[in-house]
Amino acid sequence: MDKGKWLKILLFDTKLLDNSFLSEKEIFCIKSHLGDEKSFHQIGREIELTDERVRQIIENGLGKVFLATKNFIAKNYLLQKTLTEKEALEKEIRELRKRVTTEEYSIRELELTFDEKIIPIQGTLFSVRALNALKQLNIGSVNQLARVTIEQLTSINKVGAKTINEIVNRAEELGIRIK
Repeated sequence: MDKGKWLKILLFDTKLLDNSFLSEKEIFCIKSHLGDEKSFHQIGREIELTDERVRQIIENGLGKVFLATKNFIAKNYLLQKTLTEKEALEKEIRELRKRVTTEEYSIRELELTFDEKIIPIQGTLFSVRALNALKQLNIGSVNQLARVTIEQLTSINKVGAKTINEIVNRAEELGIRIK
């Protein structure tokens, strides 16, 4: 199949390209020249134009066709590129969601571990006086500190308001409220 017939089929028969950007004269001249293989002179006699004007109309119409084809290819390339980027972003989002889920699971596990384990009082930055007061009440862990009352703290010999306030404030920092 020669180039002219192939181009006519592509433009007018397959409807792959929208030819609405062509004028009626351009459509007629291109169809006549490519499809019916008429010369510029024959087409010119039918529509009462010179051979040169028919050539110009065909050249102008084919220029529009090639420009539309170029734009179509460029849009297709951009679409493919966008789809590839979209797939990459979706993959990254899935991985992030998976990581967040894993991290949330780890945080929950840490919270459970924190609640379940006995944390010694020595590592909680109490002063020596406060630690000695808590030892007198047999408090050795943060979990045991949660059961202490202010009455118990005031009943300890040689423990003043400043030490009691330190114990209460430090307990609150650890998430424990002494009543």
